[in-house]
Amino acid sequence: MAVACLLPRLDARLRSSLQPAVWRRFSSAKKTQPNRKTAEPSFARRYLPDNASTFFKGGSGLLVTTPENRQFLLQHGIEPDNGKMKQFRAGSDSRGIASKYGVSLAFSPQHVLHPYDLRFFDPKGHPLAHKARVDYARKVRDHPLWIMTTTISTASPVVKNLTKRRLVAGLHRALEDLGYDLAPGLGRSREIRGTFWISMFNPAQASANPPEEFGKAIAAALDALHGRER
Repeated sequence: MAVACLLPRLDARLRSSLQPAVWRRFSSAKKTQPNRKTAEPSFARRYLPDNASTFFKGGSGLLVTTPENRQFLLQHGIEPDNGKMKQFRAGSDSRGIASKYGVSLAFSPQHVLHPYDLRFFDPKGHPLAHKARVDYARKVRDHPLWIMTTTISTASPVVKNLTKRRLVAGLHRALEDLGYDLAPGLGRSREIRGTFWISMFNPAQASANPPEEFGKAIAAALDALHGRER
């Protein structure tokens, strides 16, 4: 496969996920023993849909794709490997919320490709690849904060989809109440830039609790940890 020229100004961590010819070990696979007093959040467990397993190397976190797709991801600073996201920990409140709602949470200051959209970056091509690139380019431009959801559960599709929508809507409303009302993560004087990942493993448990409580707790933590002046 032809290898597109790398842009030196781009983050080396992003380039490491987009090397179609040279396989390397995922750099985060080996973790040094953290300092107990200043322990960093651990990496989130990578989520890889079955339809991407033939061209995304789960052991190394590398995406094999076309030169055009690769260049697009590099130019727009989109990370294809959700396994590079860190677990979202903002004190006991966020841990309690995650347990109460049956979810795991992760965050990255980078924009991360939704795992369900990896299929559009198949090296064999995809009929909707161009549309996906257009949509993602617009999203990079207009939305500082991306919120993505995945589900690992045997619950019915209706329960999973309704619960995801309720949690995401609750988070959006809470962010708007904090002043991020121009676009996701964008306010008049502040912004939150990156990707927030909600992984549900118990939709029934999440649906039994009010989305407002979830939204307020997470929005406050995102603002405190990752909000910044524009």
